[in-house]
Amino acid sequence: MLSAVNTVCLFVCCIVILPRLNLRLIFSAVSAVPLLFSAFAIAIAAFVTLMPLTSSTLRETYTSPEESYRIEVIDVDQGALGGSTVVRLHYEKSLVHLGLVKVTKEPKGLYTGRWQERVSISWTDENTVVINGNKHELH
Repeated sequence: MLSAVNTVCLFVCCIVILPRLNLRLIFSAVSAVPLLFSAFAIAIAAFVTLMPLTSSTLRETYTSPEESYRIEVIDVDQGALGGSTVVRLHYEKSLVHLGLVKVTKEPKGLYTGRWQERVSISWTDENTVVINGNKHELH
């Protein structure tokens, strides 16, 4: 009798329980895919939506003595995230000038500080600028 009970239990396990267990695992895996996709889409939408909250305001502009360089002091406001004050160097001399097309170097960041920080800038000569007491050679 014990062997008949074992045979029936084995039959029930192999025919009834195991396939349903596998279907549950497959169903769980398949149903997780839309959930993961939705979470990814919501994260991307939140990132793209928060991007426009940053605004930049040009506060001051300094030009070198021979007008080869231009320095801009920019306040970057990031809302609740805070902000910063950025000092950027722009090269005014063109590398290549072909009539309508003028190729210059990319602007270079010289200094980053706290938001709306007071920055003191002075030129010592055409290729040297002092920002908050730190000398920067611009060659």
